[in-house]
Amino acid sequence: TPTFRGFQSFFGYLHGGSDYFTHYKEGPLGAAYEMRWDSREYCGSNCSQISDERGNYSTHVFTREATRIIEQHGKKKKRNRNNMDDDEEAP
Repeated sequence: TPTFRGFQSFFGYLHGGSDYFTHYKEGPLGAAYEMRWDSREYCGSNCSQISDERGNYSTHVFTREATRIIEQHGKKKKRNRNNMDDDEEAP
């Protein structure tokens, strides 16, 4: 999975070819729901969650998640910048 290959988190399909609205992929053993969310690095079977996005168009789902991650990253960066400013003023 991507979190075992250097990514800090993962949201999406582990395989290609899933339906844009149902997020199911047809395979030789039948259909399987593919939308996954791994919230941290090295997220395995005890961590990986199924994200129920049935009925939501894939492009909108991915846009929403990308926006959330970017906004979250900006908040962390701002917090870190504020902490650095405080350290510089310490005696």
